[in-house]
Amino acid sequence: MTQTWASQPGMIRVYGTEKDATTSNARSKMVAMYKLYSDDRMVVMKDGVTSTSGGLTTTEVATALNADEADLANWQKVPGMYVDLNEPAPVVLADSQKVGIQFPIADPRAIFPRAGGVAVEGFNFRGNTKAAVPLAGAVVPGTLMPADENNLEARLPMPVRWLYQLADGRLLAPTGGTAEAGLEFPETDRPTEANPIVGRLAFWTDDDSTKININTATEGTAWDMPRAYTDSDAKYARKQPAQNEFSRYPGHPAQTSLSPVFQAFGEPWRMDLGMADAEVSARVQRYHAISPASLGVEAWAGRWLPRWPSRWWTTPGHPSRTTGSMPRWMSWCTIGTGPRRILLSPGGTLRLAVSSSRRTAGHQS
Repeated sequence: MTQTWASQPGMIRVYGTEKDATTSNARSKMVAMYKLYSDDRMVVMKDGVTSTSGGLTTTEVATALNADEADLANWQKVPGMYVDLNEPAPVVLADSQKVGIQFPIADPRAIFPRAGGVAVEGFNFRGNTKAAVPLAGAVVPGTLMPADENNLEARLPMPVRWLYQLADGRLLAPTGGTAEAGLEFPETDRPTEANPIVGRLAFWTDDDSTKININTATEGTAWDMPRAYTDSDAKYARKQPAQNEFSRYPGHPAQTSLSPVFQAFGEPWRMDLGMADAEVSARVQRYHAISPASLGVEAWAGRWLPRWPSRWWTTPGHPSRTTGSMPRWMSWCTIGTGPRRILLSPGGTLRLAVSSSRRTAGHQS
């Protein structure tokens, strides 16, 4: 492997194997930076770069990023050069006749929790005066700190450059301009009467590290296969995940938790592992209730032993026999004595036939 890559909101970084002396050779040099937002320079890399030579040092990377940041100081002064992709739109609030605003990407009012909740975990921005640890760097001009969760004056600009499309399909980024004189384009590559501007576009791309998929996420609770006799392993053995309790299946998407975001919607959505077992289970069940992938699934968050399935049905044509599917969390155990004694095997699903006159017979399905 000669190259590796890492993504973040707005950028993909590609690394080679050339050592970076500016980091005491602790990491390799960057081959290229691919911007995931519209700009006049979409790829930052040196001519002739390879995986083993000509890469960008950390100092050169910082210089390139700082240049883009410095350009934003005047983003509002040249009409048609930049656009704020996070400009809020006016909306009529649900269940009222009041007008509110809706941000397309990031709402700065998320720093204020609602109804006794907790602010969105990890959310911060430059200019946030409520931050415990303020972010370093210049505040983007036009940023307005919200006064409360319903403030209509709040703004969190995310300016990117307009890219203008010519009639022949080429895309051009303005190199400068003024409000009075208009936009400037490269001398050798500019719109003409024969090849005029026919449109423009701007974009910003987030990667999945910034997202929570509400279709699969619930509220994750740790569980692992018991491997030794420790207190934790004993709890894992006694309180195994219930059937379809995906929030406890290691590696399952449902182990992603919604609470870091939903806790801002009110106290009932806040999660604290120091709560009583019954309260933790009830709140985890609340998250399962809103997940399309977990509707109707009982979740106990490892605080209680799973309950016996309550749904049983009579097999057509055999009114004296009842069948059911045993949950996959069942291990070797017996239920009942005498003619009603039931033996359950570990793993898989059992089809059981219960008779009042003889012992239970079951087979693996």
